[in-house]
Amino acid sequence: MRKFTLLLVVVLTVITSFAQNKTLPRQGLPQAKAINHTLVSNEPISSAPIPTANYTEGEKLGSKGIVSVIPIGTSANAYSYGYAGGQKTMVWADDNLKAIINIHRMGPGSTPPSFSGYLGIDRGLNFGATPGDWTNNYQVYAAQIPGGQYYLDAARYPQGVIYNPEGNTDPTKAYTVFFAPNLSNTTSSWGGLSYGVANLMNNADSTKHLRAYNPPPYSYIPDGMDINRQGVVLVS
Repeated sequence: MRKFTLLLVVVLTVITSFAQNKTLPRQGLPQAKAINHTLVSNEPISSAPIPTANYTEGEKLGSKGIVSVIPIGTSANAYSYGYAGGQKTMVWADDNLKAIINIHRMGPGSTPPSFSGYLGIDRGLNFGATPGDWTNNYQVYAAQIPGGQYYLDAARYPQGVIYNPEGNTDPTKAYTVFFAPNLSNTTSSWGGLSYGVANLMNNADSTKHLRAYNPPPYSYIPDGMDINRQGVVLVS
């Protein structure tokens, strides 16, 4: 034990003596100089002109009225156009037809007095670019079954899509497909369904189907609609 302690003291003493030796720098060594680099910004400066937005004659940057507002159809009220109903598929466009539709309940002046369960579309051709491209309040569905305060087939909360056969570019061969809840005299709220099609250019070529649920369960308000080129319609 004593030998080990003595050896440890000797080793520590040697290490301490080495640590105290001062190392002198060597003389005559070459000196390194800092290399001068040309500073470059984060992004190279382009000599090409920066493109600017194009404006039609009479318009300028910051001016009002650049967006053209085109009035379209009217509705009985705002409560069933997405508000409260929550339906999402009311506007649909088809690139091959260059057509747009906006489905809604038809409003005052476009239906018989006190009739608010009709459905119509606003149809825009040429992608609805100008007011002349639009036909408004084009009827696709009529409520015709009397039954108290409201007609039993009065529609609300409509949704609509375009069925266009694969490869077709002729609007006369395409159809609006509509889907909406109705009262159907089965419950104090909306308990039935109305659905069908109407030719995009000739609403005499149309169909109408009603589906009622009695006894329960009743149907309620769908909030989504889609269609494929084969005409398969999905409603959720």
